[in-house]
Amino acid sequence: MINIYDKTGKEIVQVPVTTESVRKHDLMGENYLLLVFELPEYISFPKGCHTLYQEERFEVMQNVYPEQDNKKRGWKYEIYFEPKEGLLKKYNLFYRTPGVEEVAFSLTTNLLAHATLVADCMNHELGGMNWVVKDVPEEYREQSKQISYQGEKLFDALNLIAGTFDCEWWTEQNGDLIYICLGKLEFGTEEPLEVGKAVASIPRRKGDASNYGTRFFVYGSGRNLTADYKPIEQGGVTNHIAEVRLHLPDNIPYIDAWDNLAPEEVVHQVAFFEDIYILKIRKPLPV
Repeated sequence: MINIYDKTGKEIVQVPVTTESVRKHDLMGENYLLLVFELPEYISFPKGCHTLYQEERFEVMQNVYPEQDNKKRGWKYEIYFEPKEGLLKKYNLFYRTPGVEEVAFSLTTNLLAHATLVADCMNHELGGMNWVVKDVPEEYREQSKQISYQGEKLFDALNLIAGTFDCEWWTEQNGDLIYICLGKLEFGTEEPLEVGKAVASIPRRKGDASNYGTRFFVYGSGRNLTADYKPIEQGGVTNHIAEVRLHLPDNIPYIDAWDNLAPEEVVHQVAFFEDIYILKIRKPLPV
């Protein structure tokens, strides 16, 4: 049996670990605990609910939609629980300076600085300073490489960074601290770890949630923008080059799917519209 708790730590229900339940962890890929069980009555499992497995906390980060079993007059649940690492899939990478928030930019710097940008974004979204980049191996410290970002999710940005520097990334948790680690992984396994009896194949998530979002950052084209439109400082010690694009009017930073989003409901989605731009009207020459 395994306990499921609400976000305050209060136990919701205790469920059996069935043969369909799976623990899967692929390096720089899928990382989840899937619990499959049936209940005689409907119970809601909102985002923020969690369970503990091998002393690690796994949270519900996607909406749960159980199937009603009319024959048994009950409900079948397939719930994906993810470690803190799963939060990296909710938020997009931004380059932030006072008064400026950029989503499309190029950065030339070392591995530590690239990864620190990801940690800074997580701390900005969640508050506090819980996300930290662990010191990178010496062989990567002097390398400096350019990466162009175009509104990637933080998870995808880490894969982009690791691919550029020919290394791997993973997370480690120590109390409330979550360390982003980079280098060559010398422990662990990419083989799925299963809860319960071995299964022939590993269940995958139903549907494609890649276009799902509740907080939208919308940008138009860079066409016809004048030099004084949203001036952004370029260059500097990190060789930062911003891509200037049309923003939402009236300094609106984003559009929420509904009012008063709870923190656990926020999922970023960035959208670029190249066909939306400032129209320049050409006046006829005087006769």
